[in-house]
Amino acid sequence: MIDLQFTPFPEFQTERLILRQLHDTDVDEVYELRSDRETMRYIPRPLAQTREHALDHIHMVNDEIQANRSINWGITLKGTDKLIGLIGLVRIKASNRRAEVGYILHEHHRGQGIMSEALRKILDYAFLNLNFNSIIAVIDPDNEGSKKLLERHAFKKEAHLRENIFYKGEFRDTVIYGLLSSEY
Repeated sequence: MIDLQFTPFPEFQTERLILRQLHDTDVDEVYELRSDRETMRYIPRPLAQTREHALDHIHMVNDEIQANRSINWGITLKGTDKLIGLIGLVRIKASNRRAEVGYILHEHHRGQGIMSEALRKILDYAFLNLNFNSIIAVIDPDNEGSKKLLERHAFKKEAHLRENIFYKGEFRDTVIYGLLSSEY
């Protein structure tokens, strides 16, 4: 079992990015991300209907961090504090040294290697600092961008679960990708 401690919050920098904790002042950007139908296309969660919903999401994320149950970072470009995406380790199973990585990026910043840069830093943290044994990602089988991102980082397809999620009146498939610390 690993002992998780997310306080003080681990902020990271990469060549182009700052990965930092979410703040109430990020409400407009979180709303923009979580209310956009195209951005949320492959994420089976309700769209944010109001800025209050986005603020509730920020508070939920930070409550989970305080409780050491999960951790999410806001993604910003160096030189600006404007949030362009989110990445986090969720559904952590400390006894199994396993977590799920999840992410979302504003459409204007896709295809630039930004999520790849953020994912690399989070994988370093998960494997080298937290001592996780495995990280999984659960994606929509039609999400080609996510599939390519994960495969570039040596994730392997572990399962294709057929119609395992019921969302918006229909059953949907999910695909699970995994990466072991020994492969990283």
